[in-house]
Amino acid sequence: MYLVGVVPGPRKLKEGEINHYLDLVVDDFTPFWNPGVSFKSTGLDNGPTLCLAAIIPIICDALGAREVSGFPSINSMQFCIFCHLPLYEVENFDFTKWSKRTCAEHKALAEAWRSADGATRLTMQKTSHPARYTSLLRLPYFDPVRFTTIDTMHLLYLGLFQRHCRQIWGMDVKLEDGDGSRRGHGSTPLPPSDEDIEAGRLILVSGRVERFYSCKIKKDVLYQLCEENGLRTGGKKRDLIQELKAFVSLDLRDMPAIMEKVKLDFRVTESHLAKDMSLKKCPNDPLKLMCYLRGLKFEHASPLETLAAARQNLTRKDEEATASVGNAPTLAESVTPNSQISKPKPKPTRPKSAVLGSGVLNSYVVDRQNMVLPSWITAPPAKAGHAEHGKMSADQWRVFCTVNLPITLIRIWSFRGSEPRWLQMLLNFLDMVIAVEIASLVVTSPTLITQYEVLMHRYLESLKSVYKDAPIVQNHHTAMHVGDVMRDFGPTPGFRAYATERFNYILQRVKTNRHELGEIKMTMTRSVSRASNLLGLLENPSAVPKSMSETVSRILKGDQRGTRVNDVAVSTPGDIQDIPRHRNPTRKQSQLDDNLLEHLTEYLNSNKSHGSHFVPYHRRQKQPSDIYLHPHATFLRLLVVEGISYRPSENSMGSSQVLVNQDGRSNRPALIQAIFRHSRHSSDGIIEETFLAVRFLKSLTQREQDMDPYRKANKHYGPDVCPFKDVFGSIWRAGLEDIAIVRPSQLICHFAWTMMSVQSIPGPCVHAQPLNRVRLCPFCTLFGAWLVADSLGALFLVEITV
Repeated sequence: MYLVGVVPGPRKLKEGEINHYLDLVVDDFTPFWNPGVSFKSTGLDNGPTLCLAAIIPIICDALGAREVSGFPSINSMQFCIFCHLPLYEVENFDFTKWSKRTCAEHKALAEAWRSADGATRLTMQKTSHPARYTSLLRLPYFDPVRFTTIDTMHLLYLGLFQRHCRQIWGMDVKLEDGDGSRRGHGSTPLPPSDEDIEAGRLILVSGRVERFYSCKIKKDVLYQLCEENGLRTGGKKRDLIQELKAFVSLDLRDMPAIMEKVKLDFRVTESHLAKDMSLKKCPNDPLKLMCYLRGLKFEHASPLETLAAARQNLTRKDEEATASVGNAPTLAESVTPNSQISKPKPKPTRPKSAVLGSGVLNSYVVDRQNMVLPSWITAPPAKAGHAEHGKMSADQWRVFCTVNLPITLIRIWSFRGSEPRWLQMLLNFLDMVIAVEIASLVVTSPTLITQYEVLMHRYLESLKSVYKDAPIVQNHHTAMHVGDVMRDFGPTPGFRAYATERFNYILQRVKTNRHELGEIKMTMTRSVSRASNLLGLLENPSAVPKSMSETVSRILKGDQRGTRVNDVAVSTPGDIQDIPRHRNPTRKQSQLDDNLLEHLTEYLNSNKSHGSHFVPYHRRQKQPSDIYLHPHATFLRLLVVEGISYRPSENSMGSSQVLVNQDGRSNRPALIQAIFRHSRHSSDGIIEETFLAVRFLKSLTQREQDMDPYRKANKHYGPDVCPFKDVFGSIWRAGLEDIAIVRPSQLICHFAWTMMSVQSIPGPCVHAQPLNRVRLCPFCTLFGAWLVADSLGALFLVEITV
C-alpha cells in the first residue's frame, strides 16, 4: 500500500484542489509508462530489468471517485459518470436509450473546463458541464470513464439495502406495521387548500400542463393531483409535473367514457374573450381556468369581474395551448359533466406506520434468537430499528437483508395470500437481494452479469409501481452500471472498499496534533510501520514470553467475522476445483468406534472407484479378496475447504452446519459430528484421506414440502434468473438421522439454522438458509470464462470446458 499524502482537513477539499496531490502521483508514474524504468538488478535477477507500471483502476467511494477522475457532483444535472442521462430522467431505466460517455469526449470537455476563466467556469457549472479536469489525464493511457469503478460496499449495502429498509419501507419499532403505500421515511406534503387544488385540477383538465412551471404552483398540489390519478408521487416537483404531462397525453381509448360539456364551455368562453363579447353567461369553471392561466388572482373578486377588469390588458400568451384543448383526444375530453370540476377530497391522513414496524421487528428478534450462524458471519444487531442502537455497518446491513429479513418476511407474509400487495412487496425485495448476492460473488461470468442486470432492472421497475411514493435517486441508476464495471474488472470483491476503509480506520487512529502541514503523512507512515514491525515480531513464538502469549494472541486475532475477513480467506483460482486444504492440529491418533467404522466401510464399498472391498476390522471374518479396514484415525478440530472453516458440532455449532451434495442433484442440511483423517490399504496401495461424519436433518413429507413457504418462494427464481439452488432455504424436521460419511468435496457451504414453527406443518421445524458466498452449486452450469478475484484484488481468467 503506497501512502501518497494525507489531506490535513478539517474541511474537505474544494473542487480541483485534489489535483495538487494527484500531481505527485502522476509525476512518479509517467516515466513508468513510457519509456519505462530500468533497474540495474533485482532480488531475482542480477541483470537490468525494465519495469512498466500503470494506474488502473480508481477504487473509492462515489464522492472521491468524482474528485479523482474529474466528474461533476452527484447532484449535478449530468450526475452519472458512465452515461449522459440527465438528472430529471433518473427514473428512466431503459439502458438501451442511455447515451454512454466516451474517453475522447470526456478529455475534450475536461480540457475546456481547465482552459476556462472563472466567470466562464461559473457559467459552465450552471449549465451542468459534464466534466472536470483531473491531473490523471496527463497519463496518456488513462480513461476516466472505464477506469473508475463502483464501490459496491457503499452502493449496494449502505446504499440500496439501507434506503429500501429505512426510506422506502420505514424502520421503527415504535410504529405499527404498514403496507408501504406511504413513504416510510420523511413527511408527505400536507393536503393543499381547496382553492389551490381546484386551480390545479382546472389546469390538468385543460391539458396545458406546461403552465405548472409558469404558475409557480406548489408541490403539495402536484402531489395531490398525482395521488388522485394513481400516478407516482415520489421525486421532486419537476418529476411530478413529468408524471402529469405523461398522464394527459394518454390516448382517449385508455380512459373512461366522458362528456363534452366542459370542453365546449371552455372553447366558447375563450372565443367570447377573443371577440370582446360578454362573459356574463359563461360558466364559472372556464372563467377560473382562464384567470389562472393568465396569472390573474381573484381572491377579492369573482373570475368574471377579474377578467372584465383586465380584459384590455390581456394578450393571448399561448394560442397553441388553447387550441390543444380542442385537439382530441386529451384529458380535457375525459372530464365529468359536473358544474364543479372536482374530485373527491383526499383521504384523511392515516396514522404514521412503517413496513418494518413493531410486529415485523419483533418477529425478526424471535428468529434471530432462534438462529445459529457460522463463526465467520457477523450477526446484525438485536435492536435493529431502535433509535438507541444507531447506525449499522455495511456487513450488518448485508446479513440483515440477505439472511435475516428473507427468513422472517417469507414466514410472516407468505400466508397473506388474499392480499396481493404483500406478495408484490416481498418479490420486489427478494429481486434486490438476489441481484446483490450475485454481484457480491468472488466469481463472475457473462451469464451471471446478465442475471444481475435482469434482476436489478426488474427490482427498479417494480419499485416504481409498488411504491408510488418512493423517490428514485442516483444510486438506483448507478446500480444498473455495476454490470458494466464487472465486465471490465471482474468480481466486485476485488475492488470494493472494505480494504481501503480499513486502512482509513488505521490511519485515523494514529494520534497527530495537525501542527505543521506536510508532516502528518510522515507521522502516520512511521506509526503504521512501527506497528507492523511489532506485529511481525510478536507473531514469532520464540519472541513472546509465555506469560504474554494469551494476551498477544487475543490482540492479534481480532474479530475474524465479516465480509472483509472472508474476502481474504476465500478466492484463489484453485478453490473452484474443490481441493480441500487441511489444517491438522497436533493431536495423537485415536480409534473410530464400531458404528463409525461400519459406516465408513459401507461408504467406501458403495464407491467402487478403487476396485477393493473392505471389511471392518472388528468382524474378524472376511473373504480372501477382502481388505480389513482398521479403526486407527486422526480426529481433526478444523477442516478448511476453499477458505471456509468447518468444525465438529462439539467445537462450534455454527461452523458444523453444512449443506451436503449427497447424490449430485440436491443438497441436504447436516451437522458435522466428527472430522477425521484415515489411511487404508487398497489394490492401489496405501491411501490417506479425510472424511466427515455427519447427521442429516429429517425430511418433510411431500405434502408438507408443498406447504413450505420457502420452497414456494424458491420456485419464483429458476436457474435462468438465479444461479443459486434453493436460494431462500427450506424447512426440515428438527430431528437428526443416523451417521453418514461424506468427503470434503461434497460440502457446498454453511447454512443458517433457525428453529421455528410453521403453519400447516406440525411439530418443531428447522429452517436451513444456504450461505453460499464462495462458489456456486455444481449443478448450476454456466458456460464461458470465469473471472475470479483473489484476496489482493488480482484477477485470474479460468476457462471452463463443458
